Amino acid sequence: MNLNLQEKIWLKNIDHRKICKKLGIDLSAFKRSGSNGDYIGRCPLPEHGDDKHPSFSINLDHPDKRGVWQCFVEGGGTFIHLVMRMLNLDYTAAKQWLLNETGLDSLDGPIPSHEIIKLLTAEIKQEDEIIIPLPRGMIQQDDEVLHYLTVHRKYSLPAANWMINTLSPSICSKGYYRDRIIIPLCHAINGRQITFQAFALDPTNPITPIDSPKSKLFPRGSPTSHTLFGIDSVNTNWTFIVEGVWDAMWLRWLGVPSIATLSSNVSETQKRAIIKRFVQIFVAFDGDFHLDFKNRGTTKGYKLCCQLSQFMKTINLYLPQDPDQVKSLELLRKFCKYGKKIILDK
Repeated sequence: MNLNLQEKIWLKNIDHRKICKKLGIDLSAFKRSGSNGDYIGRCPLPEHGDDKHPSFSINLDHPDKRGVWQCFVEGGGTFIHLVMRMLNLDYTAAKQWLLNETGLDSLDGPIPSHEIIKLLTAEIKQEDEIIIPLPRGMIQQDDEVLHYLTVHRKYSLPAANWMINTLSPSICSKGYYRDRIIIPLCHAINGRQITFQAFALDPTNPITPIDSPKSKLFPRGSPTSHTLFGIDSVNTNWTFIVEGVWDAMWLRWLGVPSIATLSSNVSETQKRAIIKRFVQIFVAFDGDFHLDFKNRGTTKGYKLCCQLSQFMKTINLYLPQDPDQVKSLELLRKFCKYGKKIILDK
């Protein structure tokens, strides 16, 4: 089960040794081992009472792995899962037991800023990172890209030329991604290229109409939830957050710092990168206006603003069109003026 931000911070900062003692795990019988300082000993799980050899490890000190345990026979998990196994509880009951033992009623409410900093400095896990290389047969064809941007995306000629000079996009000349514009995508935090997005050059084709899922492909298994397009190009402490690559590029052409999440479902990695980098955000997701204008509180842009509002100033915009269709900076300023501001007391 995926942990949210509050649960991760809470689990990293509880007194694991005290809880182990409550669970009947005698750490004095364990030995320290490995570069991470894992405690290794006989498995304490009730069903392994006859264990004669060291077959269990738990980490209590490493910032990335604190509270993580492993049974060499059956696998492992978080500290909540350990409580589940030791006390024969379901997930909700085990979590509540841990909350009671740590003197909390719930995990609601603002997270202290010093705990956020702890999480941001401890959460990057390089060893689990998936890297998908760019496809073979990449060639530079600026004329083809210019035609795509001016004719199909209807950008002005100066804007299209600026985007080409800024991105230096290539076209794939063979294989599965043939005749597609390839845009490299980098990790939101460490900046390394980990995947790419491929846009169909001919969106008039009924198979790949513009802005359809088939017109803008990601490789299978692509770690898009770890990317934030354009974050390395923003030099301010505030930014617009949009969904698509071309939305971000158009707003940057208008002179507005912008990054793209590539989806309206923003991951924990992306949220951490945003929290670490900015003090104010303007969220302008596609479709927030027409899909649910009457009930604004249910839109995904609004929900993201609520989630991040305890860390920074957040404003959600309800644009009557996609961001790359807002044709002037003056019009964008009008939308900003009437955006929903969400600022909670720290």
